[in-house]
Amino acid sequence: MKWRSSGRKRRESRHRTSRTAAGFRADILRGAYGAEYRAEFTDDASVVEAAGHGVFLARGERGNLKITTAEDFILAEALLAAREEGTERE
Repeated sequence: MKWRSSGRKRRESRHRTSRTAAGFRADILRGAYGAEYRAEFTDDASVVEAAGHGVFLARGERGNLKITTAEDFILAEALLAAREEGTERE
């Protein structure tokens, strides 16, 4: 077990890294956002789950980036260039 900064123990097998993107049917998402705001809402998934719908994890790639800002484009371009450079060397 590892220690968190709070001093509490955590079990590695119970923690997962999650990444965007989340996908929901539009009608479910709209209905979920019709609920009153709650402080524990952190993203679309938490809102949909609170509305009683299942939220499931799917395996993905670490390089699957969410691009929402100009800086994200810069990072994505750098990663693509590095991949292309690695392919050229092979």
